[in-house]
Amino acid sequence: MEPSDISLYNKTKKNIYKKYPKHSAYRSGLLVKAYKKAFSIKYKNTKKSPYKGKYTRKKGLRRWFDEEWVNQRGEVGYKYKNDIYRPKIRITDDTPITHNELTKKEIKNARTKKYKTGRVNRFKKSKKNNNLKGGVKVNKTRKKKTRFSDFPEFRPNLTPRQIFKLGSFGGTYWRPIYSKVTGKNYKNKHLNYPKSWWKGISNNNLTRKWEDYDTNINKYGVKVGTTLEFWEEKNWIKKYHPYGWVQWYCDFYNGKRSPDDERQVKRWVQTAGPNSRFRKALINLIKKNKAKYNDFNISPKIRQTLQHWGYVLTERDCK
Repeated sequence: MEPSDISLYNKTKKNIYKKYPKHSAYRSGLLVKAYKKAFSIKYKNTKKSPYKGKYTRKKGLRRWFDEEWVNQRGEVGYKYKNDIYRPKIRITDDTPITHNELTKKEIKNARTKKYKTGRVNRFKKSKKNNNLKGGVKVNKTRKKKTRFSDFPEFRPNLTPRQIFKLGSFGGTYWRPIYSKVTGKNYKNKHLNYPKSWWKGISNNNLTRKWEDYDTNINKYGVKVGTTLEFWEEKNWIKKYHPYGWVQWYCDFYNGKRSPDDERQVKRWVQTAGPNSRFRKALINLIKKNKAKYNDFNISPKIRQTLQHWGYVLTERDCK
């Protein structure tokens, strides 16, 4: 395929290349998007196509841009040869883990290996380690972190860390509470989990009072959810997890099992599962408005609710 308006394409290319001097697939994709946008503005009243020739779809490239791959500094485009690129958010089972799920040591080791072996040779298979896939060690546990063999129907796509890192509960979830169910006071319960979960997350975004609920902390900028007292009145809170479902998910994700697992998984299926009312409602709104699956203007409240239940809508959900 080639551009049908070469002069407009070259003008757009000049601007994009000036901003991103290093060659990369990301730069190429940005050029295509910018050219199409400029073309649609220039020829808005015509049916002229921005490209001429046969179109070949490259599977996975669109998802690559939707995942917004960045380096360890959060920048797009190649700058240094040993930068490690990861998606900002995981939207499918095939999406690699994000930088937020890696420790500084893991990132440093990956950069060192890339610098020493180069961008091609590092994928050569090693005979020393049978656990290598293309020369890169596969951490099977990490790859399938949100898949659980004992409850295959439980399929969230956000880890506990991601729920809070993205911005949830207005910063109030781990606030000090008094539980009517257990008759005890609780505080700092989030400290029972790995420190890496809370790295880069302000304590103020985890433990503020319910009265100080801040919608600016939430990813979608809206307030959703009700008080702990309301949950207790509805008998949704059990003695095992006085903070509620997310506390249960933190324990479950961390390998701890309880007599309440079956009930909590069932709650997730009804709220955020494939046939849940929230997921169906969001998909219907997207289709009704002929919008993209990641158009956050479509029901931010439902999106925020799903995030609180460990799920973000994917392109596959809307097909």
